[in-house]
Amino acid sequence: MNSPRVSIVIPAYNAVRWLDETVSSVKAQTFTDWEIIIVNDGSTDDTATLIQELAAGDVRIKGVHQSNSGHCAARNTGLAQTSAEVAYVIFLDADDLWETDALEALVSSLDQQPQACGAYGYCRYIDQQGQFCRGDELEIFHRERYRVAENGRLETVPPNEFTTFCVIAVYAPIVTVGSVLLRKKDVLLNGLFDEQLYCFEDWDQWARLTPNSFLVWLDKPVLRYRWHGENMSQDGHRMGLAERAARKKMLRYFPANTPEGRIMRLGAWYHRMINARRYRHSGQKHLMVGRVLPAIKDALRSVKQLSLALRRE
Repeated sequence: MNSPRVSIVIPAYNAVRWLDETVSSVKAQTFTDWEIIIVNDGSTDDTATLIQELAAGDVRIKGVHQSNSGHCAARNTGLAQTSAEVAYVIFLDADDLWETDALEALVSSLDQQPQACGAYGYCRYIDQQGQFCRGDELEIFHRERYRVAENGRLETVPPNEFTTFCVIAVYAPIVTVGSVLLRKKDVLLNGLFDEQLYCFEDWDQWARLTPNSFLVWLDKPVLRYRWHGENMSQDGHRMGLAERAARKKMLRYFPANTPEGRIMRLGAWYHRMINARRYRHSGQKHLMVGRVLPAIKDALRSVKQLSLALRRE
């Protein structure tokens, strides 16, 4: 039996509520040459039983079980279980959904760019019932890319250009791993997930993949990102700590005396300054309508970002 072209790794921890719908979105793909590796990460609900049922109903689906070790470890475990000759791999979260032509578009884009390590499109928010919400917020986020230019200045990236290391050094313009198709050989060589990072591990991965490669940007929706009470992104304080931890790791990984290290340090400084400006503008808007407490919070956040920029964090 020939290896499929795409391996889809789905880490699942207490995912019984969403997993069946997520797998259904894979089975509805116009591109069908795939396999799914679902990793049960020590779930305490009926996830294990559901995985068994899904695997029994489709030979392309395989279940793997491990003690609870976190989503990064689950992704790495799943990667190790993929078919040997598979060309591409993608890591889909157990509560997200794909557009029906997502894999077809991503595979086609990566086929056309043999030097690229990956390809990605943009996401749209859905609520717990699967209905679109929050407008075009994620679409705007994906399109707003910055990079460190050759002269060291910050510049915007035109829509038709690739996402390079000079972009990743500023910030990850990608919401979730489920929207990014990667070459398996590149991931195995230098892109395993750092299991010590509980968030922004995907940004860290892309930083290691792109110094000698790039990501192809597709200006089309590929994924529906579920917004619910368990999203880590809703915990602003924890997200801030995680972002700093990932940034510090990358600054250590790319020494200051290397071209990559210089770009990474400039990117860190620019990112802090961008955040400081955004918080300042947000605070001003709050103040104009009499929302004093939110204005004070944003002002403090702006000062915090300026402090981090001065300390080169």
